Amino acid sequence: MSASKFICAITAVDSYRGYCLAYNFLKRQEKGEEKHTIRLLCKDKTGLEDLKKMGGEIYEVNYSDTEDITEVLKGVHALIFLPEESEDPINDVERLIKIALNQEVKCITMVSCVGVDKLKDYDGEKKFPGLEALCKLEHKLQEHAKNIEWSIVRSCVPTQCLFYMSPMINNDRKLHLPVDKCEKWGSVDIQDVSDAIYELARKHREEKTIGKKHIWNLTPVKNMNGQEFAQAITEGFDSGKIRFEKSSEDELRDYLKSLRNNDNFQNPPPAKNLTGHSDSPYNFPLARYLTDDFIEHAIENFRLFNAGLGDTTSTDLKELINRDPQDVKEFAKNNQNELQNLK
Repeated sequence: MSASKFICAITAVDSYRGYCLAYNFLKRQEKGEEKHTIRLLCKDKTGLEDLKKMGGEIYEVNYSDTEDITEVLKGVHALIFLPEESEDPINDVERLIKIALNQEVKCITMVSCVGVDKLKDYDGEKKFPGLEALCKLEHKLQEHAKNIEWSIVRSCVPTQCLFYMSPMINNDRKLHLPVDKCEKWGSVDIQDVSDAIYELARKHREEKTIGKKHIWNLTPVKNMNGQEFAQAITEGFDSGKIRFEKSSEDELRDYLKSLRNNDNFQNPPPAKNLTGHSDSPYNFPLARYLTDDFIEHAIENFRLFNAGLGDTTSTDLKELINRDPQDVKEFAKNNQNELQNLK
């Protein structure tokens, strides 16, 4: 198949992970690595003008509308989907998968969350409605897509969420999170994750993974507890000790909601203001991504960690990107100017 006819579709590009992924794919094209059509699906195209300028085909869709989804998936060879916020996510995703198969999509990749596979054996009192839905969606993909190429990519909390936490850290010299200090969990650089999914898509296109690995856990090689996270940030900042302190879920919920009106999170930092190995502006987490569903998903993750289900480690991320993933200390060091300026 000629490269010019290859069409890749990415869903939820108006979400944080989806936007970073779409931008990375398009940036690769600008550098000459890819010459394919990339269709970008969203509920609202506001704020996505730069993706269109880079060559992405933007489609506002209703995931509950069969005709809408059928039209946008015509001719698509590879589908990368991030489950959307909706009133009926199970049926919406199952509909998406079935339409993709009817349109003869050759490869489907689902972006999920590390640890959701452990919920099937959990019998405690904590509730995980969003993560349990992800677990069910993983099974739906495996059930329906068994005759084509498919992958599930589970990822951790993005290390870039440290930007969201920086006003708190800079004001209080404390990292407040709703997780027990002894529980270990992981975070990964969103750039590393985007690169890994790109490499996986390339392997699928070149048919290098057929009959091989289907589920990838993108984690750090070593997880940390809250105190170790605070210490890693301290060492990266090199400007005085930062302490970890457990907060309540409501405190984190209220704090994240308060950032929606913080001027520092309305636009990405100008590239000219970044130094050295600073993070790319397109990976900066904006206020618009702090939807109620995003916040509840974050809180469920910490609930998962408190249930002892967060300590999953793997070398999958390093294997896919062929380099050592950036850890929390490196991230804090490389972005200390930007992080310390957030109030």
